[in-house]
Amino acid sequence: MNILIIYNQTKDVNEEKLKILIDLLKSEKINYVINSNYENMDEQINLCCKNSENYKLIISLGGDGTVMHGCKYALKYNVPIVGINIGKLGFLTQIDINDIYILKNFFSQKYKIDERVVLEVNINNNTYYAVNDLVVARGKFVKLIDLNLYCNDQKVCQYRADGMIIATPTGSTAYSLAAGGPIVDATIKGMIVTPISSHSLKDRSIIFDKDKKLSVESFSDDALMISCDGKIVDEIHKNDKVYVKISNKICKFINFDNRYYLKIFDNPI
Repeated sequence: MNILIIYNQTKDVNEEKLKILIDLLKSEKINYVINSNYENMDEQINLCCKNSENYKLIISLGGDGTVMHGCKYALKYNVPIVGINIGKLGFLTQIDINDIYILKNFFSQKYKIDERVVLEVNINNNTYYAVNDLVVARGKFVKLIDLNLYCNDQKVCQYRADGMIIATPTGSTAYSLAAGGPIVDATIKGMIVTPISSHSLKDRSIIFDKDKKLSVESFSDDALMISCDGKIVDEIHKNDKVYVKISNKICKFINFDNRYYLKIFDNPI
């Protein structure tokens, strides 16, 4: 069995914590590859995963940001991912570094897979995927932007705001939560639309069913930035639209002992 370990050497992990994981894998006689250089990670991981059948698991060592980075490759190579938390809250992580022994359950096949929905985003004939969220935000000009939201080509609402977040239930605990959006059970299949600092009484989030197709139209004069899972991927201009739906792709999260991902709320923050 081969395992891919992803971590940010400059931020998340010190040598002592990495050694805890490596010692466990060695004790189980598990082969592993470590990728820590974010600048060249795409090239390194694509080389490692040319024969993706050899990789049975991606381990993310760090916080939620590192998990999201690992999800990119979990999606691309259809490999499950498990997050080991050495960050702060750790909504997306499954194991705390102090409970690393739980990882042995994977090797003995004592686990289940949680399937999380993924957004498929189409902009200017380009397609992107997001496990957490799509964000439409103002560019270099610090002023409110104007957006129209459509569902199945029918206008739902007009917003004047700093931007708009369309999140998956997994992403409901990320930027959407910070913007006042609801916390949604990650196993629900749907999309959450939350305006960012809306200059309107219509500032409530809206939850849409998985079969709905959404689009966001800009009627601002300035270019707007589009990001997927925190990375800027494109921009739109006046009268352009961003099309969003639930993808056929799924992101597979390892779940040990039927642990509920919202367990984090039982901990003091």
